[in-house]
Amino acid sequence: MSEMKADEDGMTPKTVPLDELLPRLGHPGKFQVITFLLLALNYLSVVFNHVCMAFYGSAPKHQCQDSSIEAGNTTILGVTYGKCVTSYILGDGQNTTITCESDPNGRWNYSLYTDRETTIVTQWDLVCENGYLGKLATTIYFLGVMTGGVLFGHIADFFGRKWTMLLCLYTPVAIGIGIYFVETFTEFVVLRFFQGVFIQGLQTSTVALVMEMAVREYRGIAGAVFECYWGAGVLILAGIAYFIQTWRYIQLAISLPAILLVFHIW
Repeated sequence: MSEMKADEDGMTPKTVPLDELLPRLGHPGKFQVITFLLLALNYLSVVFNHVCMAFYGSAPKHQCQDSSIEAGNTTILGVTYGKCVTSYILGDGQNTTITCESDPNGRWNYSLYTDRETTIVTQWDLVCENGYLGKLATTIYFLGVMTGGVLFGHIADFFGRKWTMLLCLYTPVAIGIGIYFVETFTEFVVLRFFQGVFIQGLQTSTVALVMEMAVREYRGIAGAVFECYWGAGVLILAGIAYFIQTWRYIQLAISLPAILLVFHIW
């Protein structure tokens, strides 16, 4: 920022620090307050994507079953169900132990609260030997977050906060729709990684904009209010997950609302 001052040679530019200029716009001004409240809405997208695996990766109670034995004509004298291994005592006195991972007829039966409830665990049977994959998906997502924090900090400095923010606001919408259509766990993890990259870019550029536009003495308050949106986002996401219950539809519900923030362009 610069202003003009007079000297014996005429008018010369004088650099004015932004922190000295902002108080002239108000303490804070209406523009700053409105801009802050609108930018804070970006934080909801951040919260939704950071926390959604608490619902996507939820592992319901489950037990291993052999569909050929239970659906066939074999008499079953006794059965001991386990999460990963189940033992059958058949009518001929034979004891059969099956493991769902290795038995071609093995399948998991999940105890779900409603018929609508699905998670990535029930979608791709991420239990027993594959139980670590749900946690791995979260780890890979936050590797994307770490990458985005490093990458978009420099991009925002070079291209500006606003356009970086817009890129990172709308790209996750497209990625989120892509996640809705994935057919394999690998596709899910890859898209979640890139989701993490752009979501962290959104958080980084938004926080930078808010802090740079706030009057110095109000930055602490602005940061505290900003974090209130995090708590609100967690509550909203819990409500969405409770009423929708199907992880693919939850994904759409947390991705599409960002389109409504189109006014950020102006």
